[in-house]
Amino acid sequence: MNDQEQLQGLKRKYEVKREFGVSLHQRDMEWVFKEAERAQQSDAKHTELNVFLQKRNFIDGLGRHVVDSAILYITRLEESVNVLEKKLERMGVRSEEYQLYKKVLEFYADENNYKADVTNQWEPVIPIDQDRGDKASQVLEFYKNKRQESELV
Repeated sequence: MNDQEQLQGLKRKYEVKREFGVSLHQRDMEWVFKEAERAQQSDAKHTELNVFLQKRNFIDGLGRHVVDSAILYITRLEESVNVLEKKLERMGVRSEEYQLYKKVLEFYADENNYKADVTNQWEPVIPIDQDRGDKASQVLEFYKNKRQESELV
């Protein structure tokens, strides 16, 4: 028996027992309270999801159940990602390549990589000095090989 059927059965029991002045069984009441608590938690999550969507000005979801709006929002995001990946691919940049470029740029942009780790005072470690441009060289080599491959095709 699913929750909906059990709730309907309890309602019928309650109506019958109320007519004769008898109360519901303790186990049935505990189930009702548990379900009411679950419903409140679910409502709180729905409210949280609704606020999340409103912050993103997702007006296409107006008038829909918040879960349906979330599904629509996620579907649109997935479609946008697919469109962007196709655009990057047409530009000759696959998402793996993009991630590689991004990772290398983040390395060089991170100010901490220019600071010395002085735990060993005789030989301070500075990540940029240790790298000596190797990360950039690897990306440039990768890009050069990729261009040569595309010229052959």
